[in-house]
Amino acid sequence: MPIYNGLLYDSTGEFTMNQYIYLLKNERAASEIYKLLAKAPLLKNNVHFVSHAKQPNPKLPKYNFFIESDAIHSGVLGAIAGFGISGLLITLLELSNILTLPAVVVIGIGLFSILFGSWLGGFIGFQKENYRYHEFKSELDQGEVLLIIDCPANAVKQTTFVMKQFENNIHKQIQP
Repeated sequence: MPIYNGLLYDSTGEFTMNQYIYLLKNERAASEIYKLLAKAPLLKNNVHFVSHAKQPNPKLPKYNFFIESDAIHSGVLGAIAGFGISGLLITLLELSNILTLPAVVVIGIGLFSILFGSWLGGFIGFQKENYRYHEFKSELDQGEVLLIIDCPANAVKQTTFVMKQFENNIHKQIQP
């Protein structure tokens, strides 16, 4: 599904999901909010928390490791870099007339470079936190909790109703 400005659309162009991001003041507030959001069947598996607490609350659902880390983003950047490096290398070899490469070798070098770049980028990305959380790093280090709700179109009213009840506990709110 394509993502545009935080909104998810299906293949027909219909709006299907909206991502709401809230920075909450503490884990207690996060637990209270999750108790209400978990009762909504449409939101049960679409509520995730990011925390830098030394002992995070095990009852709060987290994103999976691929999304929490920067593996996917770094893997894509690595593939792009691999493509660029292979193009540059092949161009230099062809222009210098040092050796003439058959088309199969050129394609092989290109594919290998893309795959190797993607693997290396993903490997490096596993060791880093997701780039989307960098703007919240200082707040997360101070004990605040990031709440991410992937909200289906038919649950937007319910989600906003619940979150309005906890306005005192919301430090920052990002809505598309």
